Amino acid sequence: MLKRLLLGATLLAFAILVLHPPGLGTVQAQVQVVNVCLRQWTPVTEDGETIWKPYEMGKAIGWLDLRSIPEHGNALDPGFMLITYDEATAGTDLRACFGSDIDRVLKDGERMVIRSLLDHKAEVLPGTTLRTAVRDWFSILADPTGQVNTKPLMPNSNRVYGPFLKPYGRLYTERFTMAHHYAADFVLKVIHEDYKRLLQDVQDLKLDAVVLRKMVGAWKEKYKLDCADFVPDGSLDIGCQSPTTTITEAWGCGDSDDPDCDLDWVEVAGDLDIVSSTGRTGSSVNMVGRANSNLSTDDHYAQADLVISAVDTGTPAGGTLIRRTSANQAGYGIRITEADVLEIQEFTTGGSPSVLASSACTIAVATTYTVKIEMSGSDLTADVTGGSTCSDTASDATITGNVQTGLRGRNNSAVEYIQWDNFEAADVSAAARRIIFISRAPEAVEPERMAA
Repeated sequence: MLKRLLLGATLLAFAILVLHPPGLGTVQAQVQVVNVCLRQWTPVTEDGETIWKPYEMGKAIGWLDLRSIPEHGNALDPGFMLITYDEATAGTDLRACFGSDIDRVLKDGERMVIRSLLDHKAEVLPGTTLRTAVRDWFSILADPTGQVNTKPLMPNSNRVYGPFLKPYGRLYTERFTMAHHYAADFVLKVIHEDYKRLLQDVQDLKLDAVVLRKMVGAWKEKYKLDCADFVPDGSLDIGCQSPTTTITEAWGCGDSDDPDCDLDWVEVAGDLDIVSSTGRTGSSVNMVGRANSNLSTDDHYAQADLVISAVDTGTPAGGTLIRRTSANQAGYGIRITEADVLEIQEFTTGGSPSVLASSACTIAVATTYTVKIEMSGSDLTADVTGGSTCSDTASDATITGNVQTGLRGRNNSAVEYIQWDNFEAADVSAAARRIIFISRAPEAVEPERMAA
């Protein structure tokens, strides 16, 4: 009898959460969504650099990147985003705008437009609402290699699963387990792709085997599986070990044109020097410096104290980078600019940066700010403290498996240099599992698992 009562209470609670989930589908009071649209990415030139941004960005609230990897930086086929606007937009294809209600049942014609624009070959049309369409784009319609469609969404270190879209917050919030979640096979395929790539680097003597062993150890802690479960069929199992890594840099080695001090630095682009016990850009326009040290997992952060010295010409900017690799310039970064903007940026192989999130943040010259970018699963968080306190969030599934960090700065003359100090990067460890999780998709997680 007691078991039947508990089961009945569990099912009732589940039904209430599904039908009336707190915090989902609600819009922040100060922001009113007028339209949710599919829009192509737009290239914009800033100080001689091409940056990919949303169409009519001044009216945009938030957006989700739906591109495959080949569509990044592709002028002929730039790919799409799902974007929220607080004003009406002109647009060239109003069929791709769906109003403000992301839980409205889409008409068959609207679903056909979505399928056509995103070029999905699947027979099943994506979702019945925009909210469930997003779920499908990042799971059953996703491509673990990223070559055809966007890659699958990855859970964060707490195994929370669901993408951010401002101003809604997470579009859905689910507890992820490899044993029960509908997207588990897609997540595991992404891990297998990363394992094969990293193993090839080990075999080519480009990567120490310890790095891959620690990565497998991190997956074991996060997903609660055996190490061997992360080894694809036909691949060499090199074992696993406990993952914990922290790296720091204070540049206390004396002035030098060589940035190496506590860490080995690679000047990927431009010039990074040591001046007055800080890392500082030279006279080059764009500087990218990569810390040639590996963390244990792609769930990690990078932070530093940053100063924009002055404004001479253009708009000086700087920040820190995560999920970098020695193979190319792929990764993510936080960028603050003298134009009072905080951005989360994404970089793909050989491509120009894309802005994943943007918000106002007062930035004064000759003032020290601590900037931090963190990624856990597909969750990105950017924070600024010091003269201002600002933050932003985004979700992105494109870049996984990279375990290096770095710096990026843009200055247009030696007068307006960017300066860093107290650089730190470390893994984001798996935390204790949360107790209560809710979902807008009742078919996604069964009631008894929701109540676990």
